[in-house]
Amino acid sequence: MIDRMPSTRDGHSLVSNSYTITLARSDYASFTEDEALAVKTFSRHLSDHVAEQGWETYGPVTVTFVERDDLHTGQMRINGVVDPDA
Repeated sequence: MIDRMPSTRDGHSLVSNSYTITLARSDYASFTEDEALAVKTFSRHLSDHVAEQGWETYGPVTVTFVERDDLHTGQMRINGVVDPDA
């Protein structure tokens, strides 16, 4: 779920444009086999979703993958922030 921020002057909702997707170590290895493709694919899908909802971002949607040892296979955490410098 994407958290919406307060509306912009034209009434659109402002949403995060910079996302960090945290994966279990075993899943991270799979996603980063072709990390450039994974980043491009996730960024495009998130951008499409934002546009379909009529939301706005400060800049292009960016995605970064990181790994954590305390997650189990199949678990992920996604954090998003509004980053005007992205």
